[in-house]
Amino acid sequence: MQSRGEYRSARRTLRRRGLSFLPPIYGRLPVARHYYRGKGIGDIRKSWDVLWMLERIKDFGPEARVLDMGAYRSELMAALVKSGVRDATGIDLDFPTGTGGAGGTYVKGDMMATPFDDESFDVITSVSVIEHGFDQSRLFAEVSRLLRPGGIFLASFDYWPEKIDTSKTPLFGLPWNIFSTEEVQALLDSAQTFGLHTTGTIELQARQPTIRFEGRRYTFGLLEVQKKAA
Repeated sequence: MQSRGEYRSARRTLRRRGLSFLPPIYGRLPVARHYYRGKGIGDIRKSWDVLWMLERIKDFGPEARVLDMGAYRSELMAALVKSGVRDATGIDLDFPTGTGGAGGTYVKGDMMATPFDDESFDVITSVSVIEHGFDQSRLFAEVSRLLRPGGIFLASFDYWPEKIDTSKTPLFGLPWNIFSTEEVQALLDSAQTFGLHTTGTIELQARQPTIRFEGRRYTFGLLEVQKKAA
């Protein structure tokens, strides 16, 4: 993401399409006051990646089977259901098994060791999750197992070209990593070893930081890899 205007524009698009779960009165606040089993969902700073993922998933049609990894309080899940996706599943260690207040099916579990069958999903998503204490080999092994041939994995993550030290600032009880250019390249190399390949041009430049959080200035990056079609 190259500017704050991108997430603001994306939020306007989500609202126009009826897919925003941030009430307008709270549009300037990070977290929505929308009910979700008593919790808020949505984050205005995540508008850009949520809209991008919705657009990519739309290419697979309403019959697409979608898995959202790290789905607790996920606005993407709510928007998928409202946009007509009939089979949206979320998995998270912090959510009880069952149907969430935003719609869709939620399963309590480890996203790197899921209970789902091989080749169960057309699309797997992860909104700002992989920067929080994940094991990339375990993750990509599971993504590769779960995706159908031709399926895609979409992820957003904290990013800045040069390394920013977050070693002494854990978040949600987990290590926090702002990916550098070198680390993104290593991420893509790891994905490739599990049969997951990039689908377009890799762009790793960043013009300006768009996020200020915990004393750091950085932006968001997007990742799309595809499992080779049979």
